[in-house]
Amino acid sequence: MFVTGVVQNPPHHSCGKRIEAAGNPLLQRAIRDKAVAPHVTLHDLLTLAVGIALATEHHEDPDTQAGRLFHLAVEGLSPARGTVGAPGRSA
Repeated sequence: MFVTGVVQNPPHHSCGKRIEAAGNPLLQRAIRDKAVAPHVTLHDLLTLAVGIALATEHHEDPDTQAGRLFHLAVEGLSPARGTVGAPGRSA
């Protein structure tokens, strides 16, 4: 919740708390299994998901574009690792 630019904790019964309660254990397991970098937060992942959803909602093929952007975010911009959208490469 935002009040004059300050982030406040949502009430204990809010949707945000439920998302945190469900998502944090999954994220911690992924970090433990080295599938996710240790500095990644649940807030980072939710922000990324919302950003991709907003960026693709009016795209002519939103599912494909969302998948491409997600893979780009996961793989990064490095030519050694990033293959999404490269000629001859599939997502």
